[in-house]
Amino acid sequence: MFVAQGTIQLKQDERGQITVVINPICDYRVHHHGKNYTVFVSDDEKHLVLPAEQSFEVHGSMRETLLQSAVGQVKIEIAVDDRKPRVKATSKKYQITGVRVPATPVSR
Repeated sequence: MFVAQGTIQLKQDERGQITVVINPICDYRVHHHGKNYTVFVSDDEKHLVLPAEQSFEVHGSMRETLLQSAVGQVKIEIAVDDRKPRVKATSKKYQITGVRVPATPVSR
């Protein structure tokens, strides 16, 4: 399992599909060659680097939690599955497997 912290942004398209994107805090953000990335880390020091605009699959009761977090702009910690993402159409979707509200402070 990989985690990152930040606020949630929800985007809705013309069909009503909602897309979940994380706006990471600076500890989980990297800017390289003009592109922004979100860094997810695991307890065993592995990492997963995804484009900042990466969207995620959300199932069940987490939808409401993420919606409320997005509206309130509450800093949260999200966990994503460490398995390969499911591919839908042309975009890869990692599934959010956990949410912690509020996020645990990042230790220095």
